[in-house]
Amino acid sequence: MKSRSQKYIYGLMIGMLALCVTSGPAFADQEQDINEMKEITRQQQEQIDAQAKALEEMKSRLEMMSMEKKEGAGGMMGGPFVLKGNKKSSVTLYGHINRALLAADDGEDSDVYQVDNTASQSRFGIKGTIHASKDVTFGTLLEAGLNVNPSDAVSQDSPRDNGDSTFTRRHVDLYAKHNSCGTLSMGHGSTASDDTTNIDLSGSSLAGDSSVSDFAGGLQFVDKSTKSLSGISIGDVFNSMDGLGRDVRVRYDTPAFAGAMASGSWVADGGGDVALRYDGKLSDIKVVGAVAYAKPRGASTTVDNQYDGSVAMLLDSGVNMAVAGGMQEYKQNGSDDGSFYYIKLGYRDDIFLSGETRFAIDFGQYDDNLTVSGGVAHQYGKGDVIGAQVVHELENLGTELYAGYRYYSLESDYEDIHALMTGLRVKF
Repeated sequence: MKSRSQKYIYGLMIGMLALCVTSGPAFADQEQDINEMKEITRQQQEQIDAQAKALEEMKSRLEMMSMEKKEGAGGMMGGPFVLKGNKKSSVTLYGHINRALLAADDGEDSDVYQVDNTASQSRFGIKGTIHASKDVTFGTLLEAGLNVNPSDAVSQDSPRDNGDSTFTRRHVDLYAKHNSCGTLSMGHGSTASDDTTNIDLSGSSLAGDSSVSDFAGGLQFVDKSTKSLSGISIGDVFNSMDGLGRDVRVRYDTPAFAGAMASGSWVADGGGDVALRYDGKLSDIKVVGAVAYAKPRGASTTVDNQYDGSVAMLLDSGVNMAVAGGMQEYKQNGSDDGSFYYIKLGYRDDIFLSGETRFAIDFGQYDDNLTVSGGVAHQYGKGDVIGAQVVHELENLGTELYAGYRYYSLESDYEDIHALMTGLRVKF
């Protein structure tokens, strides 16, 4: 027989079992409810975190826009941005400011000018690109230059020459490129012969290249006999004959083959030009060159035919050389052909940790350039120029510091001109 205590224990166990059987579903339901509440809480926390991040980004954008509005173009931008009008395109905003001091002595007087260096005019632009396929690219380019005392326009009579307007049209251009068929460009931009006499691997073009009148082209020579300004400027004498420049044109460029390519363009008034270019290596020497022929027609009142070219070489040691030359046949009967030649020797190396430093010296002779003033043609004889340049790059700052010297002479009837320019170019 079971004892009374055993019966009591068995009864208690049976009762607990019955309680568990009857209450089990309720406990399971409560546990499920708790798990669902935990999941809802987790999802809500994720939403709160995402909203907090979005609010922080919106706050940063509003602060950026407020800073830009307050400080404007003259202040430090908190983080400039460009919004695309076409979601399939990539857009790039770029530009630079290039300011310098130009000191000059014309043999009778000296002065210092605050200038924008015409060798690389201050500018801003917007590039748009659409990659239609692996082989086809469409692109646009809008670029404007700023005329604030250009270094080739200031003179003894006009030390604050701002040009014809504050802005100049540099590029209003569009193009279609096929990797196998070449590039077709339309609009205002570089003609085929543009920059064919300015090829230079010295890295010192900011301080001087074959376009020697960029440096101080507006300054006038002093007549030795009268001790007064002659009215003949450096720009009248020293012409680098650099193709047809930028114009409204249709241009075609072939694909490059073994480093060589050909170009041709037709300008709006019927003139045109062709050019051949090469960019490659011969042994361990980098070589870049171009030759061009241009017939300006209505684009020039003086030039009938023009032939020009340049070539530059760069050794692995940093030693480099550039040579340029050109000839112009004029429309005016009885005029001699104009011509020039130019040579530069340079050296570039990482002397300082902040970036590369470039040194160069150059010489040029410019003969019988013709200009027309008041319907009368003028040729000014032979002019010689000697120069020296140094450019230092601050790589991490997108900035270049430079200085250049030029000595200009025009036959024996005029005083020589000495010019020294120093400045900096800051890119963005």
